[in-house]
Amino acid sequence: MKKINNIAQNLQEIIEEVYPNSLAGGCYLLGHCMSEILNRQGFVSEKVTGRLALHIKDSKNKYAQYGKFKLKGQYIGYYHTWCEVNVDNINYIIDPSIKYNKPALKDYFGIKLNREIPEIIFTNQTSTFTHKYFRDDELESQSLSFLNKIDSNTIEYIITKTIENQNNI
Repeated sequence: MKKINNIAQNLQEIIEEVYPNSLAGGCYLLGHCMSEILNRQGFVSEKVTGRLALHIKDSKNKYAQYGKFKLKGQYIGYYHTWCEVNVDNINYIIDPSIKYNKPALKDYFGIKLNREIPEIIFTNQTSTFTHKYFRDDELESQSLSFLNKIDSNTIEYIITKTIENQNNI
């Protein structure tokens, strides 16, 4: 488990090297790269697209919502992409894009998220008070449309550099 979290942190460092200004809205890239890295490291993982709701700070029951939900809160996007990995027959969500969502939501929408939401969500629970993940395969085409706009050499650099750095730890 620690290894997977370290990979996610290393991925964030490489992403920030490649995109030093901002990666707001880059979940499609992080979810894809995280899954590829984990698969190449011998894990069983996949990129997943769907809906995500993140609890808004100081609210009883309001969420910032990617995708359509029947929740109170603010709609902020059509979809969200993350990685799921299977470890010892337990599926985990690993979402390193949260680090970039938090400041983007504050800057673009004036939304401050619950302080308990970490910069990397790594959990086997799809739904808690602070986050709610729902797979929706119909949204995958939207994620892929953005991923396909990124140069494949850049994606491969991010993946291989993260693996190299991880192997040097």
